[in-house]
Amino acid sequence: MSTSTSARTWLAGCGTAPTCPRVRDDQLRVWSRGADGRYHTPDGRHHHTADELHARTDLVEVTR
Repeated sequence: MSTSTSARTWLAGCGTAPTCPRVRDDQLRVWSRGADGRYHTPDGRHHHTADELHARTDLVEVTR
């Protein structure tokens, strides 16, 4: 098992949507904030606003 050196925080039931450039949802999909202000998966198949992403996932891991 490898150890990450980046700080990670799990947000659960948070009142505000994530505003970080990169997050991971509870299905382990990585979402990156695009120039359009929406979050996108690397394959480009999924995209949501920060509020939609927050409403659709139970846990969001913010990686810094």
